[in-house]
Amino acid sequence: MRLALLPIGAFRPDGSCGRGSRLPKDAVRAAQALESRRPVPDALRTFHLGDDGQDEPLNVLRQELVHAPA
Repeated sequence: MRLALLPIGAFRPDGSCGRGSRLPKDAVRAAQALESRRPVPDALRTFHLGDDGQDEPLNVLRQELVHAPA
């Protein structure tokens, strides 16, 4: 798979993601399972729904991608 859209939503407090959204670490695992060469975060900064900051989901996703096993 060349491209994977990763639905990442509000994640603070824990478990506040809706059924269609995932935690950043779960999105990284999904991209790895799909063997995606280009994971693309989706639904970031759309609505303020949780206690995480505006940029926190993207920053956490970046950290998870850097530390994910290849």
